[in-house]
Amino acid sequence: AGVIRRLQEAGFKRVVRAPRAFGVVAHKE
Repeated sequence: AGVIRRLQEAGFKRVVRAPRAFGVVAHKE
């Protein structure tokens, strides 16, 4: 669970830095 949390936190930080990229990925999914 700790590892997943770290990945989620890292992913969240990436989303904040690149909202456009996250929007594209979320839209595709």
